[in-house]
Amino acid sequence: MKSLRILAVMAHPDDAEVWAGGTIRKALRNGGEGHVAVLTYGPDETRGKEAQEGAKRLGCGIDLFGYRDKNLRDTGEAADALVELMAGLSPRVIIVHNPDDTHPDHEASFLIARRALIHWYDSPRRPEVIPSIFACNSYRGLGLRGPLELDTFVDITSVWEDKIQALLAHRSQQPQRWIQRLELFCRAMGARTGIEMAEGFRRLVMFNETGAVRHLDPELW
Repeated sequence: MKSLRILAVMAHPDDAEVWAGGTIRKALRNGGEGHVAVLTYGPDETRGKEAQEGAKRLGCGIDLFGYRDKNLRDTGEAADALVELMAGLSPRVIIVHNPDDTHPDHEASFLIARRALIHWYDSPRRPEVIPSIFACNSYRGLGLRGPLELDTFVDITSVWEDKIQALLAHRSQQPQRWIQRLELFCRAMGARTGIEMAEGFRRLVMFNETGAVRHLDPELW
């Protein structure tokens, strides 16, 4: 089980590091594989280059789709491009933005991932093992209808510094301004389950497909 591959489908270049960087890094430390799909920016843009450096620091692969920041839309074109990546990687775990996220790009990213999944499941390339889907946290743990429902917490205490180093790759976003707030947030997540620092998620059952992995923490695979 420790060879499982995680794919994070995120809207922006630093989203994977912010919401799931510790989880991805911990999976890699435990023998897994990681890959990030960033739907906005291209590899030659400043933020695209930062995204590649952030992924390198986490130790995972990355694809940048080049759509416009603050103008991401749920389209068949975007979904089909994502299907190609999913089918090529065959991830056993997919991390997406929360369906209730207040950021419109995050919402669009989830919708694109949802559309891609149903296209993938309904194609001749349907995966032999359906991946498990986990939705990540959001700003201050709040969604459009109030506090987000989270049911999965990954202990990232041992990889916190790795997460920070990956975040620091995004220099154009001045990460020093909000790393302290993120630390407080992760400590609050950890306090909910009696650990020092955690990232929070919600397990999604998509199209009645439960997936093979019951928990996102690689220590529990």
